[in-house]
Amino acid sequence: MHSYLLSGFPLSQAKTKIIALAGIAITPDQLETHPDITWVKPEINTKTTTQKASIKIEIIRQLPQIVNKKPFELPKQLCIIDQAQTMTTASQNALLKILEEPGEDTLFFLLTSNHQQLLATIQSRCQVLIAGKTGKQDLDFETIWQELISLHKQTIGQRLSVINNYSKDRNSAQQWLASTIYTLRWQLQQNSSDSPINLTVLLKNLIKGQQDIAGNVNIKLVLDQLMIAWDQEELDLEGF
Repeated sequence: MHSYLLSGFPLSQAKTKIIALAGIAITPDQLETHPDITWVKPEINTKTTTQKASIKIEIIRQLPQIVNKKPFELPKQLCIIDQAQTMTTASQNALLKILEEPGEDTLFFLLTSNHQQLLATIQSRCQVLIAGKTGKQDLDFETIWQELISLHKQTIGQRLSVINNYSKDRNSAQQWLASTIYTLRWQLQQNSSDSPINLTVLLKNLIKGQQDIAGNVNIKLVLDQLMIAWDQEELDLEGF
């Protein structure tokens, strides 16, 4: 899949998902400045300092010249279209032509507050991920599993930076824990003997973390301890 549509995610969480889906080892802040990453955003009106209502077709038409180049450092060039719902119909049709014949070295990420505001043909060309879908039947286990593999490969400091995006409120933390627990149970059912993650220990830690948050233990403390312990030791927050 060369194109992803992330709908309803706060920008901080969207950045975390982009890093995992692209399989790159950089921080969320580096997404904004890396030479292999192109951002498309509604232009700023310098007179009013407010964003214009749309992303113009001229900007979209320039993308192939920018992104269809060999990346300098990353495995692929990334093109991130923020507030994709602000594209005009003409812009969306121009983007559709690009998505139909994507470069081998390019990944597209469309960020939107509401995917239904985009053309159905655009949606059909993308893997669609929607925020708040934590029921087992709604989850894309393969995608979440790749996110976990990415977390597993990162340093403790990088994991703490990523999980901070889910530490701001109880609902975000519980949604992340629920989707991750569902995914680990799914992975255990695959009888995968070559998993780089100690699935049993990580699953126990996540369930314990879920119970602690439900019991009003500090959210950030629980998630930070999860990132530190990860799959190497069982989580124990007694006494905190």
